[in-house]
Amino acid sequence: MEEAPHLQTVEEVADQLKTSVTTGLSSDEAKKRLQEFGPNQFETEGGRTWYGIFAEQLFNYMNGVLVIAMALAFSVLSWIDAGVVAFVIMANALIGFSQEWKSEKTMNALRKMSTPSSLVIRDGKEEQVDSSTLVRGDVIIVQQGDSVPADCRVIETIELETDEAMLTGESTHVKKTTAKIVHDGDDVGVGDRKNMMFMSTGVTKGKGKAIVSFTGNSTQIGKIAKKLLKSKTSKTPLQIRIDRLGFVLCGVAVVCIGLVLLTGWAWGTFQVYPEGLRVAVSVAVAVIPQSIVVVVTLILTVGVKSMAKNNALVRKLNAIETLGNVMHICSDKTGTLTQGKMMATSIRLLDGSIYNISGEGINPEGSIRDEFDTIVDPKGLPQLCQAITIASLCNMSFLSQKTDEAEKVEWIGNGSPTEVALVVLGMKTGLSKEEQKGKYTFVCEYPFNSTIKMMSTVYEDNGSKVLFTKGAPERAIDLCTSKLTDGMNASPFTPEDREAVTRFNLEMASEGLRVLALCFRDLGDTEIDPERSTMERDCTFVGLVGVRDPPRDGVPEAVQMCHRAGIIVHMVTGDHQFTAKAIATQIGIIPSHLSPEQVDSLVMTANAFDQLTDEQLQGLKVLPLVIARCSPDSKVRMVQEIQRRGRRVAMLGDGVNDSPAIKLADVGVAMGLNGSDVTKEASDVILMDDNFNTIVVAVKEGRKIFANIRRSVIHLLCGNLAEAIIIVCGVAFSLRPPLTPMEILWINLITSAPPAFVLGTTPEKAWFMQKEKRSVDEKFFNLETVVDILFWGPLIGALSLVNFVIANFVFRQSLDKCQASCFTALTLMLMFHAYNCRDLRGPFFMKGFARFYWLHVAVLFGIGSLFFTFYTPVFETSVFEHSRPDWRNWLVALASAVVFMASSEVYKLIKRPIRKRSFNKKSEKTADESVIESPRQVEKSQVEQEMKSLAT
Repeated sequence: MEEAPHLQTVEEVADQLKTSVTTGLSSDEAKKRLQEFGPNQFETEGGRTWYGIFAEQLFNYMNGVLVIAMALAFSVLSWIDAGVVAFVIMANALIGFSQEWKSEKTMNALRKMSTPSSLVIRDGKEEQVDSSTLVRGDVIIVQQGDSVPADCRVIETIELETDEAMLTGESTHVKKTTAKIVHDGDDVGVGDRKNMMFMSTGVTKGKGKAIVSFTGNSTQIGKIAKKLLKSKTSKTPLQIRIDRLGFVLCGVAVVCIGLVLLTGWAWGTFQVYPEGLRVAVSVAVAVIPQSIVVVVTLILTVGVKSMAKNNALVRKLNAIETLGNVMHICSDKTGTLTQGKMMATSIRLLDGSIYNISGEGINPEGSIRDEFDTIVDPKGLPQLCQAITIASLCNMSFLSQKTDEAEKVEWIGNGSPTEVALVVLGMKTGLSKEEQKGKYTFVCEYPFNSTIKMMSTVYEDNGSKVLFTKGAPERAIDLCTSKLTDGMNASPFTPEDREAVTRFNLEMASEGLRVLALCFRDLGDTEIDPERSTMERDCTFVGLVGVRDPPRDGVPEAVQMCHRAGIIVHMVTGDHQFTAKAIATQIGIIPSHLSPEQVDSLVMTANAFDQLTDEQLQGLKVLPLVIARCSPDSKVRMVQEIQRRGRRVAMLGDGVNDSPAIKLADVGVAMGLNGSDVTKEASDVILMDDNFNTIVVAVKEGRKIFANIRRSVIHLLCGNLAEAIIIVCGVAFSLRPPLTPMEILWINLITSAPPAFVLGTTPEKAWFMQKEKRSVDEKFFNLETVVDILFWGPLIGALSLVNFVIANFVFRQSLDKCQASCFTALTLMLMFHAYNCRDLRGPFFMKGFARFYWLHVAVLFGIGSLFFTFYTPVFETSVFEHSRPDWRNWLVALASAVVFMASSEVYKLIKRPIRKRSFNKKSEKTADESVIESPRQVEKSQVEQEMKSLAT
């Protein structure tokens, strides 16, 4: 078995791979290995095909039920009824297909190609080759700006650094070495393999050579992609509900058809064929809500457009509704919760002065404020001015500008992110390298050394040389013999000063800052010595500067909104535990009222998390809120445990290491700007701005759509239940069929669909994100919804049947006129019922009733459609087969509508206090059960009591 290349010396790796570090492979050997091991490529899912998407939309349970109705219509030669149902089936499929295909085309535009070519040494010569032709043993050359084409063992480096955030999640660039990794038994994590470069990571600084160690599916990214292909995607809650509804309605339709045929035959009302089967068609189309799929799809489509305006691209329609019931959000840190750009945020001087630096990312605009939040001018404060000067001049990085098509200026950092942050600090204060060219002339540099953790530069100022040094505080204090005091005076650097610097360093580091010490030495006319140790001594200590990847604007508020909504946010990151805990505390993921011991119990490393047995993990009353140094397997296990507890989870990520968890999650969310291709392929939603705030907005949109779909479904199912009651009860009581199949189809497709769709666009309510008023695990068909349908559906059906009976037995009218009377009453009540569904608990005429213009238009359209069916001769007699009602029928129908709306208001008046008491009781129960899982709701005493029980 081959030993891992990062555990071997360069010579051992070359021997193992049978290659030369100077001449590389021969061309013949490279071709031989390419044929033997295959190209340097790995498989992903690729895009979804148009026919695959169409098949998903066409072959679902609801359409299968509609096929039954179409078959019945064809069996009795009712071509119009059959044609309409066939049209509905295709419309259901085409509407869903059009939206998902549009999203898929947008996705295609986001897919990026891997590095097309690489610089390789073969036969002792440098040549450009297609990256897919690289083989194990090839020697490649990389430099700043390149994308690494395969997993490689570094054999030569000149200040070589890479960005491995997409693979490890760690925001700090990794400085590469050629030395082998020494370990104590456990294998070294990917993020700590400093002598390796990994496929698709970027070279951010320097240049180097490396031996290709793994290609294609054998690379770290390839392994993740291969695992991703094996995972299966489960159905969303909405798909499950529609399938179950279709199954239930299919059973109901069969029972009702059998009951109608049996009672009609027993009463002698009609012959089984053909009239009996035609009545069966009426029953089938009455029970099946033909427009429900169309309406739900259109509502989701509107949601897609709304979310697109908020920078969220939805790849799968049903994911929107699932977002509404998300109870946990697992998010990466870098670039999502934070800006993804290092920024100097704090300067601390030895006299205890603290200065805070404002700004955003690497935009060189901001100010410096003292402890009293007063803006200060560094040029008037000698110590502060000297600290910023050192930060600016002890620096080889720089900023450049790029202007896009809209002439918007974007700043680009060139070099180490930490050094770029210090460059920006100088530009904010007017003390940048460019602005000090007239005073200081660059002489030489002592580059950063990872062993001594220091960097120095030498400048000349009016003929006198000065050394500027920055580095790790624990190393810098060993170089210092003096400290800077007021007026640029120096005084001895005492042991008490050393203790103060150490204390300040720990305090700043506990806030998640990367801390650098700043010091200098006046060299006078001293000759420059290539040996840095003779130069980096007898320095004067100035202060400390803290650099961090700051939280995005609005993220703390977004996290707080999640907590108010009952959603728990978890940070899963590749960063170190110290940094992760500080950021999580700062943005509110970790509650501020907890003690340090309690906080420590909520923060775990991936190693500690992975070592938990399944029994130990399941025994945790609260899952960790932060997992640091997180691996792909840790993220998958976290998602699986949340789902095992019966909760829905959204997973956010950008790197390939996030892909398995993203695909497994109920809603997988990828980053559009910095996300990898594999991650985007696995996702349901793509955030086009890589911002955590966007997913919170999307959750709110999902809750709105959840509520709106329920409104629409209640409206539609009440109509279907009413129609089924009219047909079944009418025939059961020896009446002729009160409705024709075409009347039912017209109501379901033309009359009811527009109001149902408009109900699906009802604006969001403020309480959608308040757990006191909206349960986080809200059920779609909850008890209230079922009772609503069972009250309104039979009421509409009974009153409509009364209209048929009055027309038949009181007015002694013909069957076609009686059917028209029933049809009129049913239509009027369903149209007015849309106002009930707009507010299922409050009076229909309150809360902006007059301003809901489109619902008024839809209702008027539905009522107006009655006149079309009655006063268009061909449709009246040949299609609908009824006869227009007279004034008496209209009067009874209007009276029925008034009785219906009055009864509805009484029902809602009774329901309101019952609903309130029921929800309060449920809320108390939920708080008792999830006292730890909703930490921001819990008093400190409750948490401490729970922690004591855990310790016991």
